[in-house]
Amino acid sequence: MKPVLVLQNLSADGPGYLGQWLAERGVPMDVRNTEAGEHYPATLDGYAALALLGGEMSANDPLPSLRAAEALFLQAMQRGVPTIGHCLGAQLMARALAQSSACRHQAFAVGPHLAMQFHVEVDAAKLARWTAVDDPGARTRGQRLPSVQSFAEMRADAQVHLVAHQHLARRVYARWLTAASD
Repeated sequence: MKPVLVLQNLSADGPGYLGQWLAERGVPMDVRNTEAGEHYPATLDGYAALALLGGEMSANDPLPSLRAAEALFLQAMQRGVPTIGHCLGAQLMARALAQSSACRHQAFAVGPHLAMQFHVEVDAAKLARWTAVDDPGARTRGQRLPSVQSFAEMRADAQVHLVAHQHLARRVYARWLTAASD
């Protein structure tokens, strides 16, 4: 199978469980980390699927890498290359398709393309990195939004729900990648 192109926006926010899931199935990945200075390819030639990862930035920020990710997603739409978006990746997909900036929906699918506002790719290591630094700004933002958990709540819930969460992730990834051709 051709590799999956994984677009990574931040060095500390890699593919997580998605990478593990692909490796278990022998599916190669080409991870491009823009924060590390790696450029995204201009085309999807040679790739079976596309994965857009998250990041702390806004989908509307004037960053060349975000516009490049949108352009690759639009290529994927035209070519029928399955795409999956996690958090910021889903926002970029919605932005590229001129969806609401309010992000009313947690996930959407268009043909073989899947975008999710939630983090189905999260694993224990990624969650530990996210919650390692007590950021008062994040905590304050979380208090204004009832859907945002505290770091302690995230860690406690992971102990209870991570296995089931990754079971869901396996199902989502399997459905997504079945649309990829060799």
